[in-house]
Amino acid sequence: MKNIKILTVLLFSVVLFQCQKKESHREHVSSTDKKNDHRLVLNIGKDLFSANVHYMKLYKYNEQNNCNQSKAVSVIYDNQLSSCFDYVKTINGKDIEDFLGTIKNPNTYGGEDVACFDTDYSLILYNIKGEVAGYINISESCNKLISNPEIKGREFYSKDGLRKVGFSEKGKEKIKQILKL
Repeated sequence: MKNIKILTVLLFSVVLFQCQKKESHREHVSSTDKKNDHRLVLNIGKDLFSANVHYMKLYKYNEQNNCNQSKAVSVIYDNQLSSCFDYVKTINGKDIEDFLGTIKNPNTYGGEDVACFDTDYSLILYNIKGEVAGYINISESCNKLISNPEIKGREFYSKDGLRKVGFSEKGKEKIKQILKL
């Protein structure tokens, strides 16, 4: 009987020790996750142009990065900055107005809609509070962009009713000039 009591106390001690060890590990993982959490504060509205964009960050897709997405990727993935991209530069001032004016202008589009999308460059647009107001993924090779929120100026149709959401030659050159690509 005495051996059973000792065995029970010993077993209880081992279980208690294991529980404390697990809890300590959870706290360590939790604090590590907080340090490594790169979640972005998203404040994306219905219209990209109603947001007061304070600055933009330009990123370039890098296929050498350890990336868990296909090439048709977005700079923001699961509310985090995607590991597929390398930071290039921050864009401020008049370049923001020029860029947003260009992508809003229906004349920037009108090229054929190519059935592909391989992200080459991406922009994250920030408001004055440092929150993400929107993001744009640009495919130079496929001649178009994808944005969140959607850019209404892309909804250009030719006279024969075909959708023409690809960049016009002039639009593509203007974007490259503003971003200094």
